[in-house]
Amino acid sequence: MSSLDEYKKQQQELMKARRIKTTIPTSELERQDDSAAKIVPRTFKEKWINYWYHYKLVTLAAVAGAALVFSFVWSVTHATKYDASISVVTSFPFETIGESLHRELDPFLEDGNGDGKVNLLLAYYALPDPDNPVTQSDAQAQMAQQMKLVAQLSLGEDFLFLVDDLGYEKLHGQYELAFEDLSAYSDSDRVEGDKYRLNGTKLLADIGLGDWEDPLYLCLSDFSAYDERTQTKKDLIQLHDTSLSMLKALMAAG
Repeated sequence: MSSLDEYKKQQQELMKARRIKTTIPTSELERQDDSAAKIVPRTFKEKWINYWYHYKLVTLAAVAGAALVFSFVWSVTHATKYDASISVVTSFPFETIGESLHRELDPFLEDGNGDGKVNLLLAYYALPDPDNPVTQSDAQAQMAQQMKLVAQLSLGEDFLFLVDDLGYEKLHGQYELAFEDLSAYSDSDRVEGDKYRLNGTKLLADIGLGDWEDPLYLCLSDFSAYDERTQTKKDLIQLHDTSLSMLKALMAAG
């Protein structure tokens, strides 16, 4: 083959290659170039960097979800199990003497749930006294107390209440909470229908309120007023029975 023929052949092959190239989309050529230049991770560090780059958000979301589930399970399994609770609904802020009140009440409580521990929950709800402008100064705090009390009552888990006249009227009158007649459990002259008067008792004396003049009472929520389905719940039955036993012990102590 002559040099001229060789030259013509090379020119024809070059023109053919150019025609083929022009028929391929630019994006396809770029993908081919990217694919050729792609580096395949081999070491653990390279694989981790590659994984984190592509799945960082998914991984963080999964970890956050697992943490929430663990927190919920932990709170349920390790929460304190109370044998009974007493809701203190008064115009006087009993929370200020809560430690001594707790100390004097604990001996009257029994291990109702059988976990080997005796745990009493004291919940305080300070009501504004209409005759005392000082207790009505913070409207926002009053509203918070009201909402807290209503939310707790809606659960139906509270049976024992320590109240003054204002607290009794709020619970029995405004919120229509039914209290049980206590005369069936004690013939003490301190029993006033559905109230047991605490004034003059050893309990008030021991917490430093022996000369307290304003009426204070213990009341027991009437479990028979609950709907039939609620009355079959074992945890509520236990709370009611333990609360009743505690009230009987307090009345017997005088």
